[in-house]
Amino acid sequence: MKIEKAWFRAAPHCCRSVGLGGATSRLTSGPTDSVYVDVPDPVSGQSIRTRVAEDHSFRPGLNNHGWGMNLSQSVLNLANWYNFQSAKARDKAAAVNLAAQEQDLIMRVATAYFDVLRAIDTLETNVQEEEAALRSLEQTQAA
Repeated sequence: MKIEKAWFRAAPHCCRSVGLGGATSRLTSGPTDSVYVDVPDPVSGQSIRTRVAEDHSFRPGLNNHGWGMNLSQSVLNLANWYNFQSAKARDKAAAVNLAAQEQDLIMRVATAYFDVLRAIDTLETNVQEEEAALRSLEQTQAA
């Protein structure tokens, strides 16, 4: 029982194709409808409709009835199996690609953050250099 469950989990597309069909045939060797002929009445001279051949007969040899049913079940469809394996491989590749892109995003965010910190530090340094240059200018002008 455990093996069957594991098999269906591993290969969900197997053993699921079931087809059912039926056929009926009827072969008759004679007419299926009654045959009528108009015969004149010898006394009155009027036309009388008379049945010449009987309706369908069930006597042996005249009718052939056949019934059939078929059932087919696919045990293993290799094309579906390979498609399933290919989809699993594509899923793994997509997961690896996602992880790589996440790492790339982390690196780009960290680089941008450090660029901002470097720009702030450079700005503070430039402001301090400007203040020092102004003090030096004031000292030079005062002397």
